[in-house]
Amino acid sequence: MSPDRRPAPLAEGLGAALRLLRWGGLVAVLVILGTGVTMVKPDEVALRLRFGRLTGATRAEQVHGPGLLISFPYLVDEVLRVPVRRVLEMDVDALRSRRALAFPQVDITEDGYALTGDQNLLQPGVRLKYQIADPVRWALEIREPERVVHDAVVTALTRTMAEMTVDRVLVEGKRELAASALRRAQERLDSEGQWVLLVALELTSLQPPVQVARYFDDVQKAFVEKKTLVMATKLAYFFLI
Repeated sequence: MSPDRRPAPLAEGLGAALRLLRWGGLVAVLVILGTGVTMVKPDEVALRLRFGRLTGATRAEQVHGPGLLISFPYLVDEVLRVPVRRVLEMDVDALRSRRALAFPQVDITEDGYALTGDQNLLQPGVRLKYQIADPVRWALEIREPERVVHDAVVTALTRTMAEMTVDRVLVEGKRELAASALRRAQERLDSEGQWVLLVALELTSLQPPVQVARYFDDVQKAFVEKKTLVMATKLAYFFLI
């Protein structure tokens, strides 16, 4: 083999590497350009940030409805999708125990609780349903919006329970408790503008701490027996008349 032909494999390798780099660069460009295409789902709206700032002079220009949204690539534009037409759910368990096992005493650093008006401890669990009313405020202006909603519900729940006796809460006031807590939480959130709508509040659990549960059971049994006795007395009096 002549000396002039020996560098051919090196030249071929360099050529292949250059072709690979070109194809890789083309793919990278296509991927970057593809980040500027966003499909907004029917239950969403989109907000477009350009260099970190919201685009559009009016709210109608800032909020983009469902469909295809064309923007500059990710290095310039960022698109935030907000599910405004979806009913979201949140479990509010801050007032329940966070320990897997029951200990002899209630630890206020580990066991959540709320006080009733007659100074009894209860541990409610709540499932909240809500919708985002203002996507701009939710995504950009309210810091940790889920936490803000969560804390508003906890505050409203503890305030409402503090105005009710334990018997009323446990026996016949659950619906009133849920409705009042929902209303108060909404009022608290609306003080910062109408940016979220609380749809429903469901009490998933409502019980005393396990350390005193048996005493509450005794009270509940006595309450039921009292109601039964009163009803029986009224019936007996009715038939005797």
